[in-house]
Amino acid sequence: MIYVLIGLIIGLLAGFIFYHRTRKPYFAHAEYWVYSNNHEMPSTEKLMVRLVGSNPYVQQGQNPIGGAEGLVLSDIRLKIALLLKTRNQNLFDGRRVPASIADQHDFIREIGSFQSIVKLQYISTTKLKDKRHLQFLMHAADATAEICESGWILDKVTGVLRTKTEQTEILAKNFNVTKLEFHARLEANMDNSFSSFGLIKVGIADFDTHPVAADQVQLVREILERYMTLSWERGEAFPDPIKAYDDEFFMLQKPTRHNRTIMRIVRKQMIP
Repeated sequence: MIYVLIGLIIGLLAGFIFYHRTRKPYFAHAEYWVYSNNHEMPSTEKLMVRLVGSNPYVQQGQNPIGGAEGLVLSDIRLKIALLLKTRNQNLFDGRRVPASIADQHDFIREIGSFQSIVKLQYISTTKLKDKRHLQFLMHAADATAEICESGWILDKVTGVLRTKTEQTEILAKNFNVTKLEFHARLEANMDNSFSSFGLIKVGIADFDTHPVAADQVQLVREILERYMTLSWERGEAFPDPIKAYDDEFFMLQKPTRHNRTIMRIVRKQMIP
């Protein structure tokens, strides 16, 4: 009996050590670039006045940047920096823009004329309690663009480029801008594989899949979109099977690099 207990304790201890050695540390990352011709960053005071004192997106007397969101401005996880063209020439080269915006010809023509980028970055290595940082960043990027008289805002994590007008329309129509549709996207690749971008904003690893058969593309897309929605709502990777077309599918993920995973979808099958 004593040997069984000793073996059990050793097994539990080994499992505990293995779990903590292999578990990837928590990491959340959201980042926006505002292209500008200014050589100075907007002051904290100007940002605060624009976000809180004179926010143009107040609805029914309620400011979308409340007390909780306003505190993000003093959060040590928030970094606001000025990237000058004189020191970062490569960031203003139209030949080096992300592939996701390669067709944004107006921006590519203009990028070489900008003198700076205001970078708004939020990185957390402790589990986030909510999505207030995303509400703040969407409004802060818009406020920065207005103060700097900028016409372009780049979501660096998803590779989505918006004009100031497009950003304004989103904020004017949506009081809550922490929803998945504003922060993440699923990309279908030429080889029938899929990649997600933006889940990392709430601490969920983004994924890549292997290529799938042509007749399975639509099914796989629906399963992945469902997984992303459920995970976003939970604030963590959805652990249960995804139901689709009277079947259930397990989402198996293997960590790779840069906080991404390889995603495999396995159909649940009953063994007779």
